[in-house]
Amino acid sequence: MPLPRMRFTIRQAMVIVAAVAALVWLAVGLIDFTRSLPDTTGYGPDTSRLSAGQGVVVLGDIRATLASKVIQPTADGRTKSTYFEYQTGAPGGEYALEAGTPGLVKIDPAHDDDDCLPGRLITVQVSAASHTGLVVALPRNRLRRR
Repeated sequence: MPLPRMRFTIRQAMVIVAAVAALVWLAVGLIDFTRSLPDTTGYGPDTSRLSAGQGVVVLGDIRATLASKVIQPTADGRTKSTYFEYQTGAPGGEYALEAGTPGLVKIDPAHDDDDCLPGRLITVQVSAASHTGLVVALPRNRLRRR
């Protein structure tokens, strides 16, 4: 049995083409929007990788410990990249930092988006307040880019 012929008027064809174009435009816009969210990975907000030397601010009051106590380079020698062993989560330390305290990133142990756990410790050099120059370890989800 032959299929019935579909007949479209020019107006119907134009509406269909316009609808498909609008859907494509929305899809491309949504993809661009999600790529423009700088601090977001699949693990949630404030989890993206940070570059060494990048400015950050502390989100909320937190107690920090010296980075040298909780972040150590590995000595596997298998790769040219340096990997770091670190604890996950807020280490709770001897230095109280207030919300909004600025700093500069020294080390982010994440090498790709799969390493972007929210609680990974970032080595930050405090650049203001009473602890200027102090190098501390802070969880990534407690830092925001400046």
